[in-house]
Amino acid sequence: MRFEIYHNRFFNAVTGAFSRVTQREYDDSQITLTDVEAEIVLEYFGRGKIHRGNVGSNKLLSKKVFKLYGTSQFINLNLIYPKRKRDELRLYLSKAEGFKPTGDSIWFIFVDRLGMLNIGCLPAQIWSSLGQVDLLDDEYTAEVSSTDDFDINTLPNEGIIELRNTTIGKSYARTPGVARKRIVLSNYRCEYNEDHLTFISTRWNKPYVEAHHIIPMSFQDIFESPLEYVLDL
Repeated sequence: MRFEIYHNRFFNAVTGAFSRVTQREYDDSQITLTDVEAEIVLEYFGRGKIHRGNVGSNKLLSKKVFKLYGTSQFINLNLIYPKRKRDELRLYLSKAEGFKPTGDSIWFIFVDRLGMLNIGCLPAQIWSSLGQVDLLDDEYTAEVSSTDDFDINTLPNEGIIELRNTTIGKSYARTPGVARKRIVLSNYRCEYNEDHLTFISTRWNKPYVEAHHIIPMSFQDIFESPLEYVLDL
C-alpha cells in the first residue's frame, strides 16, 4: 500500500509503500513485491537492471543496495524476477544482512529526501500508531519559539482539541501544550531509548519525536479527568 501523508511526514519520505509480512514469507525468506512496492523499486533501480532468472545465474545484478531504516547502515538484498517469462518481482530477506522481519510485522520501503531507498520493518502495533493526530498542530504551537530561549513555564496547557476515533465512534479531549512540554523536557530525545535517532523536524529544526500516552486513550472513560491532567508537569 502507498504511504499516506502522515507516513511521508513521519519518515521524511518523498514516496513509500508498506505491507504486512505473512508467516510463510518469513519462513521462505522472500517477499513478492506488488503494485506500489514494485513501482518504487523499479523506478529507483531501473526496470532494465533487474535480473531475470535465479540469483546464482547473475549474483552481481541480483544484489541491490538499500539503506536500513533507523541506522546508518547500507545492506545488500537480492531482488530478481525468478521466472524469466513472468513479471513476479521477488525480494529475498536476509538475517545476516539485518533484514528478516517476522510474520505479522509491517515491512516498508521509501525514498527519502536525499534520494536514497530505505527499507525497514516495525511491529504492527507500532505501525498502527503512526496515523495518530499530530498534537503539535500549528494552531497551538505557533506561540512557541523554535529556539532554545523560551521558558518552559510559558508553554500553554489550554487549547483543548477533540480527537475522534472513527473506529469506535468516540471523541477524546487532547491538550497539545502538555505534549509540547513533555517533548521539550525530554530535550527532543526518546525517553524509552536515548540512543534512538530520528530525522530533523523541518518545523522545529530539532530531532523528530512524538508524545505518547503511557495509559492508552482507549481507557479515557475510566478516568474522571482527561489523561493529559493525570501527570502534572
